[in-house]
Amino acid sequence: KITDRSVERTVWPPGHDTRAMTSLSTPRPNVLIILADDVGIGDISAYTPGAQVATPAISSLAGMGMRFTHAHGHRTCAPSRYELLSGSYVYRGKEPGGMWYLSPAGSQFRPGQRSIAAAFGDAGYDTIMLGKTGIGGFMEQGKSHSLRDVNRLLRGSQRLGDGPAEWGFKRSLTLVSGHQGMPFAFFRGGELSPRNFSTRCWGASISAFDDGVSVTGVFEGGRSRNALVNGTLVRGGGRAASLCDGSNGELHDGTTDWKSHMVDVEIATEMFGFLRERRAAAFPPPFFALLATAAVHIPHTPPNEFFGYAAAGQPPYAESVKTLTPFAGMLTELDALVGVLLSALRSGNELNQTIIVFTSDNGGLPCKPGSAKALANGAWTAGPGSSSAAPACTDSSGGLRGFKGSIFEGGHRVPLLLSWPAGGVGAGAASSDLVGLVDLYATLLDLVGAPPPAIGQAVDSVSFKQRLLPPRGSG
Repeated sequence: KITDRSVERTVWPPGHDTRAMTSLSTPRPNVLIILADDVGIGDISAYTPGAQVATPAISSLAGMGMRFTHAHGHRTCAPSRYELLSGSYVYRGKEPGGMWYLSPAGSQFRPGQRSIAAAFGDAGYDTIMLGKTGIGGFMEQGKSHSLRDVNRLLRGSQRLGDGPAEWGFKRSLTLVSGHQGMPFAFFRGGELSPRNFSTRCWGASISAFDDGVSVTGVFEGGRSRNALVNGTLVRGGGRAASLCDGSNGELHDGTTDWKSHMVDVEIATEMFGFLRERRAAAFPPPFFALLATAAVHIPHTPPNEFFGYAAAGQPPYAESVKTLTPFAGMLTELDALVGVLLSALRSGNELNQTIIVFTSDNGGLPCKPGSAKALANGAWTAGPGSSSAAPACTDSSGGLRGFKGSIFEGGHRVPLLLSWPAGGVGAGAASSDLVGLVDLYATLLDLVGAPPPAIGQAVDSVSFKQRLLPPRGSG
């Protein structure tokens, strides 16, 4: 059985022992938002006892604070991410349905709209964004995120515009479309990372490494399925998959060091580096951090440590993951990430004085038989999850009707946990109040004592601070 303490003992990512971090106290609370991708209430044991995967670290966070049982995002990711960042409903941005991709139009933010990061920056906070942005961005040429335009971006060393730096994040290591879409590359403050990068064509490929299997453009299941047929990559229906071929030669869509299975390891490592740097400073300001994970969006490519090919004896997950599906392995990785973040904050004497939010962008994924498949020898085959030791997949919606993309409640009800022990948020509390990701903007500013959103900003965000904290003098 995986326990909270076993999670905290995990030295993950490798080489980053959170126990070695020096202690630090800050007078004002830090804010950490962990934004998962496609995680429904049925995936989290704090919401659904007996869920397919035990999530002890997330349950520990729920025990430290308040669990909202009627929290909602949008039914898809880009609108939800914009609403969280802007405090406004998606239709108030440039496109009524949201923006996903790079284009000359830029991101979903309209000119003059200010993000939650900018508001915290005005209040004296250090701000950092890690992981998937998912609301578009500016690319000088092209129409909308074509392979030819991505090739020009990568090989022409263009800088991304209208991204985290312009939104108010002083530091960032981000992916434009997440680990599922091109460009398959990290950007640091709008610049390709690392600085000595080289690029290549990944196309639709499956690549095996010692630490896991990386997938680009090959998604299992449904019409989007790409597969290997007689050694040739094809799309569903038998059409040839793009291999980055252009009229003037090969087009590049990512950096040579890309690994889809290591994305969350990369952003966790960056977060630990950020914590160490500020703890070395004499008087660091409090921080506002938004950490947007790859888990559990497709392609489901967890590191080997969290999947059925883990070496025997690797603590603490190896014995538990031998029969996990790729989806379940990725969910296990997400829980481990939450665990090491809690441990890092605790070791630095910052846990009680950090407001931690855990949520997801939209409802969970539908349960399909293909979820039990795994990557083996470069092809989709029946994986460990197909055995009787583990269910083929899980009811991510927790019994609600609909899943991600649906207008029914399963498509947009999300887990939402908020912890702040030093601020008086009750441990193990629960609320059935109707709240939304859009409300986090006003609520978090209210909790830290910062000025409310300026006139015309975050116009749909309503603070629910009074639901989190007991009335003064109540005991």
